[in-house]
Amino acid sequence: MELIAIVASGLPIELVFLATRYRDYRLFILMLAGIVPGLVDVVIGWVPFGLVSLSIEMQIAVVAVAIISGALGGWLAKILADAIAKTGVLSSYAVGQEHQKEI
Repeated sequence: MELIAIVASGLPIELVFLATRYRDYRLFILMLAGIVPGLVDVVIGWVPFGLVSLSIEMQIAVVAVAIISGALGGWLAKILADAIAKTGVLSSYAVGQEHQKEI
């Protein structure tokens, strides 16, 4: 059961990056990679976790929290990746290539 939960959380992230062929690490893509699995988790857990029995306001709040937390996670990932990329450690990866200077 744990494996199914891990795949259900990880697959949406990979699909977002696969759509860009793992070459686009702009802020929008990273935020989308955070939002999509959060929404998938909410949809998968809607009935089993009893979200369907909540008031409509609470249901909206659950979806909003999933979107906001996913977007914040993507934003923080971008900040960290940019900080690490400036050191040159990621120069062979797409996320680090935007920080390379032309000689």
